[in-house]
Amino acid sequence: MRTTKYILGMILTAAVLLGGCKYDDTELWDAVNGQAARIAALEQWQTTVNSNISTLQGLVSALGDNDYITGVTPFASPEPGGYTITFSKSSPITLYHGTNGTNGKDGSTPIIGVEEYPSGSGVYYWTINGEWLTADGKKMAVTGEKGADGATPKLAIGSDGYWYISANGTATGKAPGTGWVSTGVKATGDAGESGGSGSGLFSSVDNSHPDYVTFTLANGTIINLPKHRASGIRFNRPEVFIINREQVIPYISTGTWEPTHVWAIDIPTEWKISVDMSDKTITITPPVTIGPANSGGTAKILVADGDLVTAMYELTLNSVSNNLYGSTYYENGKAAGMVYIPTGDSRDGKGRIISLEESNAAWAESGYDYDQTGCDSYTNGRLNMAAMAAYIRDNNDKSWSNFPAFEWIHTMNGGTANYTPDATGLWYFPAPADLQYLFCAASGKSLQTWGWPDSDNQTDYIAPFEFDLTDFNTKLTNNEGIALSIDKAKTYRLSKEQEVPGEAGKYYYMWSISFNDGEIANTAGKKYNKNSLTRAILAF
Repeated sequence: MRTTKYILGMILTAAVLLGGCKYDDTELWDAVNGQAARIAALEQWQTTVNSNISTLQGLVSALGDNDYITGVTPFASPEPGGYTITFSKSSPITLYHGTNGTNGKDGSTPIIGVEEYPSGSGVYYWTINGEWLTADGKKMAVTGEKGADGATPKLAIGSDGYWYISANGTATGKAPGTGWVSTGVKATGDAGESGGSGSGLFSSVDNSHPDYVTFTLANGTIINLPKHRASGIRFNRPEVFIINREQVIPYISTGTWEPTHVWAIDIPTEWKISVDMSDKTITITPPVTIGPANSGGTAKILVADGDLVTAMYELTLNSVSNNLYGSTYYENGKAAGMVYIPTGDSRDGKGRIISLEESNAAWAESGYDYDQTGCDSYTNGRLNMAAMAAYIRDNNDKSWSNFPAFEWIHTMNGGTANYTPDATGLWYFPAPADLQYLFCAASGKSLQTWGWPDSDNQTDYIAPFEFDLTDFNTKLTNNEGIALSIDKAKTYRLSKEQEVPGEAGKYYYMWSISFNDGEIANTAGKKYNKNSLTRAILAF
């Protein structure tokens, strides 16, 4: 402020000398006030540019540390306004608006900048007015070893009206003084008009590109910093696992780019989880046998961009003993079934799942509808699947396509399944007892069956208790499945066949059940298709 004090002193002297004269000093006071305003503006510029020097150093450090920008947020207050820059790893930095650094009529502002040397090295050094900023004759790096911040220069307006610099930022007190070096540039000119992101350091900030933010310095240097691009995946998480049966779960990317790594950690004992990024699948394999040490737990799926983890997902790996009534069973990442008898249920001992989908495919094609296939189990649909597989295997002129409802279920098992009477983890065509057990489970009853009567007494072949499938159907639809039809006119096919004598010999009809009243019947032709449906069952 010495310049201001000097001018004020001259005015006081003039006032004494001209005390007796009439004198208009308006222009002189205007000049003084104007000069004071310019100096105040320069001192504000000094504060702003020193802050932005630190900001510039932060940008270069982030560039060297492979950091990502997560946000560029403009602000108007506090003055002079600017931007808050946030990063995925580094602390936020603030870039202030200021003057645009244009020359005043009798002074100018020094331009602090950085330049990469040598080109392509990723190493930046400080510059001032286009020249290397040096200390003890050596260029000053913006960052130190391993990305640590280097020295941060500092600018100040000296009492003599010149700009001073402390190259290593250690100078204290007012300039000129110890540690301050004159730039030879006068600071008595105009500071320039307030502008975008100037402050004599930054020319512009461009956030328009989807992949990076461009910072242009007043010396022409351009720094591009990549934006953090949200990266993650989406997949269905299984609720029911079957011993030693893989769950192959497709995933899709949810970010603006493909992750570079997806993998699993914290996998419970004897469970296996693998990720195939080319197919975008996660494969989960439970143990061959389940015991206290490997009954399940949690695992984590991590998603990363290079060495930066961008997302984490937790998987609950419940063993077959932990499923619940209404739990969703997934296959290939898609909801495929719903548990209606949990594993270990005291009424049965094995778990049961019903398919979410259904088919209207006929039990048998015309011409094959009177065949005796050996599917005669009332209580176990797995026995009937094994019988059909054997029948097709032993008769070269027969194939699964001749028995469409069986083929539909066989296809659900991949078309190559080996059926045995005690097979678990395979879909099968339900026997009468399988769907009668469903009535019981949905109604909270003990498992029981009701058979074909020897008389016309309807109470012998209609469910012997009242039931309401509303809750069961609600759970099915909540699991993205088709509700069971309770239309009296529609029945569900059963895999058991029944010998029925006729005038021309023996015939073999299919059994069916109605979800309207639990009526079970064995008089429907196998090729009957119009009002019959098929649902698959899986035991585990």
